[in-house]
Amino acid sequence: MKSRGIRLRKRAKTNDAALDTAQPTSVSPNGHPENEHRATHTAIIAIMSKVSRNWLFARTKGTE
Repeated sequence: MKSRGIRLRKRAKTNDAALDTAQPTSVSPNGHPENEHRATHTAIIAIMSKVSRNWLFARTKGTE
């Protein structure tokens, strides 16, 4: 699947001391909070489902 120019921004990594004080307790292995990671996935899935729904609607509408 080709990339369509959408780039996800990567955050600068923080040191452990800053991570302990500033971040929530549940931090995934890549250093991002779990809830942020989940929200990103949810947003991507919502956009993809909307795009595919629109594409299917356009395809079926043209055949009538």
